[in-house]
Amino acid sequence: MKKRTAMLLLGAALSLSLFAGCGKSKEATEAANESEATEKEGTGETPPIELKNTEEEEEKEKEEPEEEPKGKVGILLPSDETDEKWTADTEILEGELNGDGYDVEICYAGGDTSLQVSQIQEFLAEEVSALIVAPSDPYGLEDVLSEAKEKTIPVFAYDTLIMNTDAVKYYVTFDLRKIGQMIGENIVKAKELDEARENHESYNIEFLMGSPDESHALFLYNGIMEVLQSYFDDGTLVSQSQKTSFEDTAVMRWSAGTAETKLGEILDGFYQNGEKLDILCTASDEFAYGALGVLEGREILPGSEEMPYITGLGSQAEVIKKVASEEIGFTVFLDRRTLAEDCSKMVLTYLGGEKPEVTDYEQYDNGRKIIGTYTCKGEIIDKDNYEMLIDNGYYEEDEIQPEPTEEPEPTATPVPSETPEPTVTPKQAEEPEVTETLEPTKKPTLLKKAK
Repeated sequence: MKKRTAMLLLGAALSLSLFAGCGKSKEATEAANESEATEKEGTGETPPIELKNTEEEEEKEKEEPEEEPKGKVGILLPSDETDEKWTADTEILEGELNGDGYDVEICYAGGDTSLQVSQIQEFLAEEVSALIVAPSDPYGLEDVLSEAKEKTIPVFAYDTLIMNTDAVKYYVTFDLRKIGQMIGENIVKAKELDEARENHESYNIEFLMGSPDESHALFLYNGIMEVLQSYFDDGTLVSQSQKTSFEDTAVMRWSAGTAETKLGEILDGFYQNGEKLDILCTASDEFAYGALGVLEGREILPGSEEMPYITGLGSQAEVIKKVASEEIGFTVFLDRRTLAEDCSKMVLTYLGGEKPEVTDYEQYDNGRKIIGTYTCKGEIIDKDNYEMLIDNGYYEEDEIQPEPTEEPEPTATPVPSETPEPTVTPKQAEEPEVTETLEPTKKPTLLKKAK
């Protein structure tokens, strides 16, 4: 009886599997096996070995074994991971290298050169395939990178050139000399310096340039002065502070606080007797933005005649807003996505056994050798074209649209109340002259005032 019952249950389970589609369902198989096992327990027979799920087995067989990574690339950055400047860089670098089969590890130095040295040493101990290094101190890595050369680990300088070492294979950066020329040309255009030259007019200009220990800061300065020097020579441009050399205008480690202090000293020392600062040329958006506060502290406000024409570099969101509202003249867009893509391409090409493309093999001398360099372009951003940064996906609209100017609420002009027309009080009728007649005259009737 029990065996018959079990057979009926098994038949029912199999019938259900037919309605579930092609192939047995997991649930139906388990139900059938369970019922048969229960029956066998009552008879003392050994239940059959449970069948494996064929679908799962097939899927496992189809799965290909994970490929071993080709190697590991260490990426070393100078700031900390909260610095938004490097956000786009790291995403693209990691994505491109991972996509080609390399593991990636990113380390941040937080401005600490000794920490960056120890991070490099750890990568060397792992014998990574390559190092991408944006130095915290361009002059502080000579010794540790000599170990990289001994281990034949290629080093790629990123954004900032690493000095005094022959361990650097290649360098990827923006063409700061060309960008400097663009800045100079746009100052000439915006302030109509050629027309001023013809009219024997002059403009006062001051500079806040980049760090004196970084080669690309010098390239930027040189590019600017290649365009502006002739205007200094004929007196069209004048620096009241006479600080026009790279050494005098440089700001160590690109410190925004130091730049603000220098600008304050220039204004207080050379622009207190009626002199007007017409142009402020800076090497950084942070310098340009900070200058607004320094000027405001001296009651020099945007829109006033005393406000200078300010230039920046970097296209930071807050500065783009000021450009759009014409508080800052222009900035330069440096697309760091392109920088990261070009660096990834160079590293992968080299690791693939081929020679990477370079655009400059002449001017990037780090003191030990000329480094083959791939340079990226920049683009001037002003009030007329800043929305291109929305169109190309670099910013969302709400990130760079200028704040709407709050207009004061108009004062309501009081409407004069209508003066009521005066009520005319009727005059009493004049009493007629008394005649000599003895008969009395009747008194006139007085009119009542309207209520």
